[in-house]
Amino acid sequence: MDESWRPIIRLFKIFPASNETVTVFIVIVIFLIFVAVGIPVIIYLQQRRKIILEEWEWFYRMCEEKDLSEAEMKLLREMIKKCKVRNPVSIFKSVKLFDKCVIREFKRLNLSEIEREEYADDISELRKKLHYDRFLPGDILHSTREIPPKQRIRVGLEINGKKHYFRSIVQDIKEDSIVILSPKLERFAGQLEVGKPVEIYFWNYGDAGYTFSTVINNIIDDAPGFLYIDHSDKLERSQRRHYFRIYIHLPLYFRSLTPEQRTELAENGLVQFPKDLKPHPGKITSLSGGGASFVTDTTFPNGKLLWLEIEISGSHTITNIYGKVIRSKKIGKSKFKLYIEFVFISDNEREMIVGFVTAHQREKVRL
Repeated sequence: MDESWRPIIRLFKIFPASNETVTVFIVIVIFLIFVAVGIPVIIYLQQRRKIILEEWEWFYRMCEEKDLSEAEMKLLREMIKKCKVRNPVSIFKSVKLFDKCVIREFKRLNLSEIEREEYADDISELRKKLHYDRFLPGDILHSTREIPPKQRIRVGLEINGKKHYFRSIVQDIKEDSIVILSPKLERFAGQLEVGKPVEIYFWNYGDAGYTFSTVINNIIDDAPGFLYIDHSDKLERSQRRHYFRIYIHLPLYFRSLTPEQRTELAENGLVQFPKDLKPHPGKITSLSGGGASFVTDTTFPNGKLLWLEIEISGSHTITNIYGKVIRSKKIGKSKFKLYIEFVFISDNEREMIVGFVTAHQREKVRL
């Protein structure tokens, strides 16, 4: 047996230096080390856990104060965790920290083009609710001649009966044209020609999104390649949502309006449908005071006006709402998802929807 421990025992004047005495001595030393080091560590961990719980409690309180929806809370929480933010409440105090988390999320997530657009839309709404978007008076655009150089845009055009999109950048604003970069993707090779209609979308920072239709008036093939498109004074400005939304499944029924019925709605505020004309069914996937998205087996072009009826509960049905299709996408072999903006709705009906959304959101505010 190793006898090297005996001199240490003698230093502490522990006699006799038997094996039993050594065992007791070692146990005492371990206990003293635990008292001196282990207990403070345990106390620190308990205090730290309490602080973390309090910080997250304040995080959820701040989310409620900002009127964030359940989905927006989850989005913000995941950004904080992935970015390893030490204090979650600090996300409400620093726009730089918020932008840092957003950039990391965009790099981390593998999103399709449409998913990136939807994610960017959610982030823009979140920035607005956190008061990180600054609206500068006089920044509303009235003509494409006011678009600044280096503005990022999305270009849509039709190829073989289907809509395709590519991203570009405004290189220059000339008197008769907007100069943008040509796409590098192979699927656009040979599809761009003078006179071809295109649809442009861009986000004016601190303001809103803008859409306009135009045509290609010149093509420069020399590298890096440029497209010249006509100016337009018909900018459609789409402001971001003013209502938070929930993701929920609810029954919905709709009818499409003819041009004559649109005129009737504009004149009378109501449309009379034939009694034998049954509405089409749909299933709501998200709802807010400003609009909804729903799944159905029918699709419509952007701008199409629909009559809507929503069952928000077993005993409450909101009818005679009119919404405009702002976007649609195919999600299955014969399924489409339509995004609707309410354009004709009474204050009472909107308040009912907002009240329902708020009640549902607050039930799940503790994630």
